[in-house]
Amino acid sequence: MTHTLRAALSLLIIAFFVACNQEPEKVPVVPGELSRKLIDLHFQYLNDRNLTDLVNQYADKAKIITTDWDGESYGRPGADQMFHQVFTISPDAKYLVDNVINNDSTMIVEY
Repeated sequence: MTHTLRAALSLLIIAFFVACNQEPEKVPVVPGELSRKLIDLHFQYLNDRNLTDLVNQYADKAKIITTDWDGESYGRPGADQMFHQVFTISPDAKYLVDNVINNDSTMIVEY
């Protein structure tokens, strides 16, 4: 192999390894965009009566409070209990989002 061919092959191999080690370009996240997507999915699941996906949005330690009964429920079992009751009481209800107030740590949804 000639020195020119070795040098060209070495540069090609180096360029290949450098390209493989680069991280993909990260798309900047608009503040509140992920929260808004979560809310959109939540109300889609509510309107579709999709109990499985709705309940899976809740963490195991989530504290659930509703005006429909006294006390608190926790986690996915609590969410399951709450949404079963909501769907039983109002089987034909449609849930529409009127307004969303979103800041760094809190989201208020008026519906």
